[in-house]
Amino acid sequence: MRVTSPSKFPSAFAAAFSSGDITAVMALYCADAVLVNTTGEELRGTEAIANYLQWHLVKKLTMRISPHSLVIQSDIALLNNKFEVLDGHSVLFSGDSMEVLRRDADGGWRLLIDQPNSKQMPASPHFG
Repeated sequence: MRVTSPSKFPSAFAAAFSSGDITAVMALYCADAVLVNTTGEELRGTEAIANYLQWHLVKKLTMRISPHSLVIQSDIALLNNKFEVLDGHSVLFSGDSMEVLRRDADGGWRLLIDQPNSKQMPASPHFG
C-alpha cells in the first residue's frame, strides 16, 4: 500500500491494522523502522516489528485513529494521533501516539519511528 500524503497515513494504517493482514501493515513501515513497545523496548527492523504486531492482528481487532497534529519538513513528517483498539464494540486500549514518517524514493510515506502510547512510556534508556 502506498500512502501519497502524510495526512492520509492515519486512516491507511487503521485500515491495514483492522484488516488483520500483516503484509498490508508492514508495507507501511520503512525497512529500517523502529517501534517502541509499551515497556519502552525498541524493536528494530520489520521482522521484529511484525513479530510484535502479529499478536494484535491475529485477534481481529479494529483500530480507530483521530489525527491530532501533523508537521512536515521536506521528506520527514511528525504525526501525533489519538487511537483506540476495539474488540467488537469494546475498547481494549487507547492512547496517544507519535510517529515519524519518511517519504521514500517512490513518493510513498512510511513509518520510520512508531511510538504508540507516547504519554505512558517509561523514561528512554538513551538518557541517563
